[in-house]
Amino acid sequence: MNKEAVQLKAYHVQEDCEGTCVIVFDTNSASARRRGAGELNVEWESVQFCRRAPWADQYAAASRIPHQAMLNEGWWLSCGCCGQRISEDVIEDPESDCLPVIVGDWIYYNAQHHNDEMAEQKRRHEQELAALADARAKFPGAEVSHYHRDGFGRDAVCVLAPGTEKPARWAIGADTVSASECDKEAWVAYVASIKEASQ
Repeated sequence: MNKEAVQLKAYHVQEDCEGTCVIVFDTNSASARRRGAGELNVEWESVQFCRRAPWADQYAAASRIPHQAMLNEGWWLSCGCCGQRISEDVIEDPESDCLPVIVGDWIYYNAQHHNDEMAEQKRRHEQELAALADARAKFPGAEVSHYHRDGFGRDAVCVLAPGTEKPARWAIGADTVSASECDKEAWVAYVASIKEASQ
């Protein structure tokens, strides 16, 4: 049978622990249950139910349901800024300031939440660029990548110095790096070469 000719149908799958739901598209209930369990990160046995959701069939080709369609069907969604629930009930509440803003795959509680998230993303991006620049200045000739927050909440990057096998981790501003034992001698030699070049 030609796979493209198979009609995908929408299924509403819910897990039984926290009641988290997802809509999946598949050809039958068993496959949809398996797919839904995977998307919810639970085992087959932890799926509370898998039911048809005919209202969503029209979105099978896109494999994505518009946020407004989900809200219209009584689903609630999470704000991409703060995680606050967005639902038709909240939107219609006269005391609520929920006026959803939809941007691509994201939905925000209102314009202020959207603006706050955009400002935070810009701040994080600038923080990442500054951290990478600091690392490149401190470790000339090394390959600097993978900006992240370390286990202590500090800005950190990975540094692959000349002669080393594995990237070391450097917390921005720290005097030392966390390197693999196999790279200890190579790091000592690299640091010595930096000091010599700066004299």
